[in-house]
Amino acid sequence: MQLFPTKIRRYYARFVAKDNSDVINECLFGNLECDGEEPLDVLSTYDVRQVPNVSNVQEVFTKLVHQETVQKPNSITERWRTILRPFSRRPIALTCGPCLEFPIGYQLFPELHEVFSSILAPSIQE
Repeated sequence: MQLFPTKIRRYYARFVAKDNSDVINECLFGNLECDGEEPLDVLSTYDVRQVPNVSNVQEVFTKLVHQETVQKPNSITERWRTILRPFSRRPIALTCGPCLEFPIGYQLFPELHEVFSSILAPSIQE
């Protein structure tokens, strides 16, 4: 595997605590034993279960960088998308006239009925 790219290391160093960044760098440059207590503590902080050694240390930290800078943000984006999807399907009442807009996306009437009833339910109980 090629050397751990300096740009990635610098980029990632901005997203972790200075102490963790220092441990990662010391490990990558061979100034610290990879399977020592400090590197294992840093890796456990990020739920990395693979134990680094001299031959795989760059691969382990490359995977960590990918996990923290690509996978986690994608996961968060997907969760927000799921949360926002119901809001984008709500009917919109225009106050300038007797008009009610329904977003495209309701496949069946019972689905529309369920959403519409859930919107009206709180105002009916009041």
